[in-house]
Amino acid sequence: MAFGTAPAFAAAGGATGNPSTNGSPAASQTGTTAPTVRSSTRTFSVRINPAPRRASSSTSTAAIALAALAALVALSAAVWGFARRRALEPRWSASMRHTMAEAGFRASATWAEFTDWVRLGR
Repeated sequence: MAFGTAPAFAAAGGATGNPSTNGSPAASQTGTTAPTVRSSTRTFSVRINPAPRRASSSTSTAAIALAALAALVALSAAVWGFARRRALEPRWSASMRHTMAEAGFRASATWAEFTDWVRLGR
């Protein structure tokens, strides 16, 4: 590189050859500053400006569907809680509860018999 000439990447990155303004944070705009490159007499830094983001003004379809599903679950839970609080249950639920408790009792008794059989080796 010739003495007193700016590197090729400094011109492309928008940096000037003035060493008093290139390295200072006040001189950089909104972009981030890359590591400083030093030549024999001057210091150059290259600003890396990220691409501007587009502001999304609309809500995505997935977010709307997720919000609707969450609202449906919340409404279902509220209705179920209200019905349980008021003891509003269909007739079959009491008999179903008794049937499931009886089945659990019989299954646990069968398992206990099986473990006794295995333990005794018969």
